[in-house]
Amino acid sequence: MNLNPFWKIIKNENMPKITPLHHREVIRKLQKSWYTGPIFGWRHATIKLGERKIPIPIHWNKDIRIGLIRTIINQIGISTHEWIKL
Repeated sequence: MNLNPFWKIIKNENMPKITPLHHREVIRKLQKSWYTGPIFGWRHATIKLGERKIPIPIHWNKDIRIGLIRTIINQIGISTHEWIKL
């Protein structure tokens, strides 16, 4: 048993969970938040809002990982709660 307070894990039940998603679902969520596209390339699709362009990787047999989804959320400037509601 570790009594060090720095090693406590605090569970927050209100914290929304981001899950891995297929690239089609990520594009659908971005389209709901006023982005246009996608413009498909060889390995990435690009989705646009004005001058802002966000590349979305296309892996047909894999989901987009949580870390990349968080990066996309930060790039478009919305909260995790808003992302999950889309």
